[in-house]
Amino acid sequence: MQSPSQLNSVSQTHHPDQLGKYEIVSVLGKGATSTVYLANDPFKHRQVAIKLFDPELLSNQGFKRRLHQIFHNEASLVGQLHHPHILAVYDAVTNHKNSYLVMEYIAGGTLETYCCIDNLMPIEQVIEVIFKATRALDYAFHHGVIHRDVKPANILLTRMGDVKISDFGSALWADADETQLIAGGSPAYMSPEQIRQDPLSQQTDIYAPRCGDV
Repeated sequence: MQSPSQLNSVSQTHHPDQLGKYEIVSVLGKGATSTVYLANDPFKHRQVAIKLFDPELLSNQGFKRRLHQIFHNEASLVGQLHHPHILAVYDAVTNHKNSYLVMEYIAGGTLETYCCIDNLMPIEQVIEVIFKATRALDYAFHHGVIHRDVKPANILLTRMGDVKISDFGSALWADADETQLIAGGSPAYMSPEQIRQDPLSQQTDIYAPRCGDV
């Protein structure tokens, strides 16, 4: 996701005022394949984060399969994983115009903020983050899900210091045919078995925290 300063460069880009029943408030971030908006849910009376996939990329044959796999993976989480340290996915919508995910909104940042040598997290907090993150990943694994892309940018921190694992777009489901899935993960945080394209296990997701990369 781009920083607030980078978002200024796209401030003139047209953004929707509404997606379905959701009223768009502002842009939270923009990535290579999607834009995340802060929105209001008028029926639940709560703020949500909406990940809107780029419609031009969805129609591009070069990206279509990958983006549809990402959308399908995250959409599959709707109502499936209920854990205090996993970002909730409330809804998934796809139609002839748009494909988007409606998620829990977390007012805070990501663990990536603390990856700079001059802004390191206290060791006591590091231990707490790793403990909560691994509990969430263990829960997901026992529900048939391997995240495959655990990295600082996908670990959200609330303003109260709590932890939320996000972005299951590269996730592997236990009943999926691995030969049919597109490789997922970020190279800097991939486990050896991911790099070798060997069968994955619960240890795949704890590789980065265990090695201290997260």
